[in-house]
Amino acid sequence: MAGRYADHAAVVGAARDFSYREVLADSHRIARLVDAKLPPAGRAGVLLPHDHRMPAALLGVLRAGRAYVPLDARYPADRLALIASDAELDAIITIPGLVPLCREACGDVPILDANEAAAGDAPLPPLPASDVVAYLLHTSGSTGRPKAVVQTQGNLVHQAARYAGALGLTPADRLTLVASISFDAALMDLFGALLSGAAIAPVDLRETSVAELPDVMQQRRLTVLHTTPAVFRAMLGAAQHARFPTIRAVDLGGERVRADDVAAFDQRFEP
Repeated sequence: MAGRYADHAAVVGAARDFSYREVLADSHRIARLVDAKLPPAGRAGVLLPHDHRMPAALLGVLRAGRAYVPLDARYPADRLALIASDAELDAIITIPGLVPLCREACGDVPILDANEAAAGDAPLPPLPASDVVAYLLHTSGSTGRPKAVVQTQGNLVHQAARYAGALGLTPADRLTLVASISFDAALMDLFGALLSGAAIAPVDLRETSVAELPDVMQQRRLTVLHTTPAVFRAMLGAAQHARFPTIRAVDLGGERVRADDVAAFDQRFEP
């Protein structure tokens, strides 16, 4: 996709867009760094803000043939510590501002600066096979201790392609990325978009209120909204007069969808 759409927006940020060329270059830089610092089949924690830096970091770990373990910077330190311990991390990719949280939660696990470049002009590692582990996602722990769900790169590509096909994603699309990367809902949007030539727009609902979401979607010209029914209802309730002229599809998941959600969609969104 980066070869076809080098100058096309891959990540739609709050301040500016980031092209496929930029995201690819960043992901290759991360891949070289990870390949130099981690053992084969190593596991890299990714502790970054919910912004434009996240996609390149995840793609970089995957390109290096290692597994990534998402560490949501908004989680309490004790939950991050539990995940890091269970995953037996070899390193954590982060930024200087989050190093104190890394140390508090993950002790002496080696830290890789997401802005660092690998020494020299190291070649990219070989392309990983489809059965290489892509990531470990931990369950919420609501029924006990959180458990890691393991997924391969081949299955991740299949999941992304299925989602992209279901929504008919094209390079003209721009998707919201509301869900934390600690949840598989985020993976469908992130990889479904980037494997379709579309763009992803990270939106942190701890910094952007649901009442502001309609304006954000219009300003960034987003076309697909993927969120939970609870957020969908809260947004429509908080912004009662908002319209959504750029949105062509709404995907609700994670909990039960009600008949009044469908009625609200019919009433508030374009045909």
